[in-house]
Amino acid sequence: MHVNPFKPPIRGRDVVVYKKNKAVLIKQFVGWEGDALVLRQLNPARELKVPRDEVGDCHLIVGVNQDG
Repeated sequence: MHVNPFKPPIRGRDVVVYKKNKAVLIKQFVGWEGDALVLRQLNPARELKVPRDEVGDCHLIVGVNQDG
């Protein structure tokens, strides 16, 4: 998986979210809603809200190498 830490997240695109508690999420970026990062999970389908103060970084996924 390739991420670009310098590109802002784009709605509808996949992102890697690094939480301050060291957890990592790979989800679809929906946007910011007040003080929460809104993400979409595809299976099972649901929306997640992560409080802004729990988010360390959010990086756009720009490519995936599925060889091997």
